[in-house]
Amino acid sequence: MKAAPLLRRWIKRLRKLGVVFEMNHLWTGFDDQQRLTFSHMGETITTHPTATIIALGGASWPQTGSTGNWVSILTEKNIHITPLTPANCGWETDWPPLLLEESEGMPLKNILLKAENVVWASSPHIRKAENVVWASSPRICKVGVSSQRGELVITRYGLEGAPIYRLGPAIRAMASPHVTIDFKPDLSLDALGTRLGNIKRNFIREARRRLKLDPATCSILKHMPNRGPWKTPTQLAHEIKNCHIPLTRPRPIAEAISSAGGVCWDQLDENLMIKKLPGIFVAGEMIDWEAPTGGYLLQACFATGYHAALGALKFPNP
Repeated sequence: MKAAPLLRRWIKRLRKLGVVFEMNHLWTGFDDQQRLTFSHMGETITTHPTATIIALGGASWPQTGSTGNWVSILTEKNIHITPLTPANCGWETDWPPLLLEESEGMPLKNILLKAENVVWASSPHIRKAENVVWASSPRICKVGVSSQRGELVITRYGLEGAPIYRLGPAIRAMASPHVTIDFKPDLSLDALGTRLGNIKRNFIREARRRLKLDPATCSILKHMPNRGPWKTPTQLAHEIKNCHIPLTRPRPIAEAISSAGGVCWDQLDENLMIKKLPGIFVAGEMIDWEAPTGGYLLQACFATGYHAALGALKFPNP
């Protein structure tokens, strides 16, 4: 079933259950009596329901209404919120012009993307990063490596694709964001060396022929700065297995599939009600969590919405 007819049937079912939809109402916050205020057709409307579930999303794709404007409303109420940041998004890098001329829009297929993460802890209470293994001393932590197989696309600004989306949390935790690409994850370094043989010149051309490298991979090996000129097959094989790509920043949050950050968990009770605002429950991407794109995101939004609804139904007598 496509999304549009599914949505229409869903709304029809909700109306039969007695749900009333009030369209074109913008939530503007609270008045001095802690009533909810809305802007509608140039007028201010106030209401004070027994329980309210707020599910306003994060700040990605604002054209759909997910603007993140609720952050300032809750911050004014002294609700602690982790800043919203892009998640499940591409990352930017400064590609050399010649590389873009040759390979913009081309895929990097069947690669292994790795994000090596090093965090120095001055306190045992520092936030943990994904896949970081902590040492016994609060001053030291070890290196953690996250990896994902799949396909990336070279864009004019950087890299897009599922592997880099999945590694977003690990990349964001780095002091100097970067990823490492293994262009031939099914071959060991020794196997690559054997296939390259004893070539002495035209390294990239020979590697493309002997290893069946795609054009985008060859372009990266040729044009990334501070690489080469290749002098030995072993040197080139190491680069094919461990190609370092520095990153500058994630794409703007307005382009991201989802956003990380939100209302901190310690601000909520077990029913997802904001402790400082009795009767106000939150769900979905408003809460400080993130998940890989696809069914994981949807399932978490559905689950928190369902859980918040159970809490709202029994409020104020849990």
